[in-house]
Amino acid sequence: LGKSSENVNGWLDAQDLGSKPRLVQNLVVTTGWERAVETVLGDYLQAVCVESIDALAESLSDLTDVGVTLLSERAPVQKGRVDTDKLSAYVEGPGVSSLLAGVRVAESFRDALSLRQSLSETESVITREGIWIGQHWIRINRGDDPQVGMLEREEQIKELRNAVQTGTRVVSESEKTLLEIRAQLENLEKVGAQTQEDYTKHQTSYGEAKNELEIHRA
Repeated sequence: LGKSSENVNGWLDAQDLGSKPRLVQNLVVTTGWERAVETVLGDYLQAVCVESIDALAESLSDLTDVGVTLLSERAPVQKGRVDTDKLSAYVEGPGVSSLLAGVRVAESFRDALSLRQSLSETESVITREGIWIGQHWIRINRGDDPQVGMLEREEQIKELRNAVQTGTRVVSESEKTLLEIRAQLENLEKVGAQTQEDYTKHQTSYGEAKNELEIHRA
């Protein structure tokens, strides 16, 4: 697995795709439906989002011993009204409408079993917990699945990045404020020094005038 990942990463770098986001990074999922989305999308969560699949068609022959999934960034993003009994209503991202086509949702396992009888050959139903049922099959997604928790981890990464950006911005603003305070302090010190100089000159003039006055009186 490590060698395969290395080969895939090498190919991606050679195509200038190493920094391209994976599908999981471009998804926005309604809270509570993460497990269901992970179950249905599976390996597609690691699909590399690219500008053009056609432009990469010839280079795909270089991947002789490994596989990779590419997803066009131009794939339509779900817009407008979506039936709330469809899983696609609870997730936004490129290509989601086609990847989740025909997947209905149920609030409980019992409800999913009831819906199974009315499913067509191309339809399925899934619960929040990741129990996925078709007309003639059933799949249960539990903790040993490598995709489990991927969306949650990605959300945590986003939150950490936002926290770092916020912290960096706060530090930058603090440094700016500190520089402004130092500038004000330097200005006040200059004013203070000038005031002290003026006061000294005033005292000197006062002393000289006083001495002259005493001399004239004498």
